[in-house]
Amino acid sequence: MTDGTMPDRIMLHIDGKQLPAADGATFPLHNPATGEHMGEVANAGAVDVDAAVAAGTRTPMIMLRHILPNTLSPLTVQATYICASAMIIEAILSFIGAGIPPTVPSWGNIMAEGRALWQVKPYIVFFPAIFLSVTVLAVNLLGDGLRDALDPRMAKEI
Repeated sequence: MTDGTMPDRIMLHIDGKQLPAADGATFPLHNPATGEHMGEVANAGAVDVDAAVAAGTRTPMIMLRHILPNTLSPLTVQATYICASAMIIEAILSFIGAGIPPTVPSWGNIMAEGRALWQVKPYIVFFPAIFLSVTVLAVNLLGDGLRDALDPRMAKEI
């Protein structure tokens, strides 16, 4: 004990194996050389994996039950952001003439063709740009919605 009230370490012993304390516990940071209390670090959920390893659960089952549910949400959001970025990059490259051939319809090609008529018919560039922006926004909102639906930590808060 450093100050008489807080232990140096909070550990749980199960069948002779030492595990960190329950999820949500805080771990005091203590410098044994100086006896100084340096704050606390919250346990970030690795307890579930540590407990499963201590119980003898096989690695594929640990990955399926503990790691995959926590990585599915961020990977889904990342995939939708990459999809939206790919749409913007394709439109930019097509607009400057470095993308897909001009005979293939895309929003970048449509805007590139409308560039010559910008002063006469600006809507030829304006509407494809608006539709591209709305589509990118929709893909990003879809990713955020999937994150909210798939994130196990969000389900606990609701």
